[in-house]
Amino acid sequence: MENPQEVFDELLEFLAVSWQKANLVHGDFSPFNILWSDNGPVVIDVGQAVIQSHPKAQEFLIRDVTRLIEWANKNGIDIDLAEAM
Repeated sequence: MENPQEVFDELLEFLAVSWQKANLVHGDFSPFNILWSDNGPVVIDVGQAVIQSHPKAQEFLIRDVTRLIEWANKNGIDIDLAEAM
């Protein structure tokens, strides 16, 4: 991967737009649910996403962002949950 920071920013933007504009949280965001194309990452398995009013939506959002941060840290990006949220 040429630019992990760029990929991280794009994936974090996906999570933010899903939450803020679509009122959804993926709920199972992980490297296993990201396909890599020539145009960048493609998030899959969005069908199990839940709406913000779901009782565990905030828990799922924090878990999704945490998984993204774990990936970022493994790829040399120094960021924590507070910064990402």
